[in-house]
Amino acid sequence: RSPSIDINVHKSDNATALFLAAQEGHKEIVDILLTHGADQTICCTERHASPFIKAIHNRDKNIVEKLIKTNPEIVNLESIPY
Repeated sequence: RSPSIDINVHKSDNATALFLAAQEGHKEIVDILLTHGADQTICCTERHASPFIKAIHNRDKNIVEKLIKTNPEIVNLESIPY
């Protein structure tokens, strides 16, 4: 049996694996992380962005659509911390 892993572990700037995968355009990794419950709402403090905002910034339609499909509330602008 493998040990439990915190899928939302992050660097000191709050950059999670999901944020980094979205930033770099790694759709397959984004899929895996979301399947295992990665939190889309954790924002990177250094870049002042969530995985969703980063995917929009990068114009990555596939990742944007996957994030919205997994969590439709992510497009609620009032929920995005500034």
